[in-house]
Amino acid sequence: MGNKLDSKLKRLEKIHQNLKNSISFTQLQEGALRNVGVILTRMSELKTMSIDVTKNSSDIENYNKEFVELQKQLGAITRHKFNGISLFTNIDKKDHALQTLTTDNSSTENVVSLARNFVKSEYIAESGAILGGKEITSSSTSVEPISTSAGATGVDASGNKIAIGTTDANWSVNGLLTSSTRINTIAGAWVSEPPTAAWIGSDNWANPAGSSTFTMDFDLTGYDVSTVKITGMAATDDGGRLEINGTDMGLAFGFRSLRSFTLEGDDSSITVDGTSVIPGAFLSGINQFTMKVNNAMGPHGLLFDQLSISATKTTTTATNSFEFEDLDMFSMEDFSGFIQNIASAIAQVGAEQSRLNMEVRQNESARVNLEAAKSRIMDADMAQESSRYAKTNVLVQSSASMVAKANQLSEIALRLIVHR
Repeated sequence: MGNKLDSKLKRLEKIHQNLKNSISFTQLQEGALRNVGVILTRMSELKTMSIDVTKNSSDIENYNKEFVELQKQLGAITRHKFNGISLFTNIDKKDHALQTLTTDNSSTENVVSLARNFVKSEYIAESGAILGGKEITSSSTSVEPISTSAGATGVDASGNKIAIGTTDANWSVNGLLTSSTRINTIAGAWVSEPPTAAWIGSDNWANPAGSSTFTMDFDLTGYDVSTVKITGMAATDDGGRLEINGTDMGLAFGFRSLRSFTLEGDDSSITVDGTSVIPGAFLSGINQFTMKVNNAMGPHGLLFDQLSISATKTTTTATNSFEFEDLDMFSMEDFSGFIQNIASAIAQVGAEQSRLNMEVRQNESARVNLEAAKSRIMDADMAQESSRYAKTNVLVQSSASMVAKANQLSEIALRLIVHR
């Protein structure tokens, strides 16, 4: 019993610390809110002076300067923290509250919520202007190249041609061929290799009829898919057809020359060489660039050069800059409402403080009573144990005395026998 009470007392001690911390949190909130009240009062004075018909434009400009600075101070107050925890939340988390337990029982009635509603969510004028400033978000747009495993066939990551018989790891192939190996150009038949690309496939004259699919993926994540542009040139043996994500682009390729092409995307189609429009679109994510090549018989392969893929990428960056409205965007009614809101917020924090203080007193009372109960139980246990000890001790001493007397009787009897 005593051990259980001791555990309970330790939990109450930690809850007492938590309650004290919560009170400190609300005290900082209250102090900040009272400062906001002073700021709002001054702002309402500036508004009153600005509507004075005797004030000229220079006077009003001066009032607006002070008004903007006071708004900056409001913004600074919204960012105050207690041990890294924000005292107040922004407009997106208006109803968010911190919760603290008042006992070691987590039922609903034992929870105190510390509201953190504040300025920006509560102080929006009828005109829509936000008191305290509107955060400015900047963005930039640029056309950027999209990374591909290679811009040509038969080359390594540095753009150097790989050795004859070496597999081109940048292109996968399936079908008649299963390996994208660099091969010799079939002289007199195939178009000669440019300095930046090489044929891949098979130069075996014994190849049967069939087809092979050469594939390379590219990623459009974060890009505007309606602005994609792909250029390049290719040759195939025998005839080849280019597909994007499984859709045929209507382009035919052969082995006697490199054919150049341009693909340009929009929201729902792809324009080929500036003329024909193919239904379908690029994907926001992984896309597949495929060349399907037929083979009548004999050597069979693909030559691709100068593959380039680009698209527009928009980068949005949140900044710490704010846009502040002038006094003419706020009415006297706005400020009356703002001041009422701050009075309600202070009252709410005061109510939370009052309950927390009562809980601290209750906690202290419970700890004192539990300490007393623990002492009584421990005293009772000690008295009982002392009584048992005394009883046992008397029994032990009595037994020892009896044994000693028995020993003495044996010695007396022995002496009588000897003297006799």
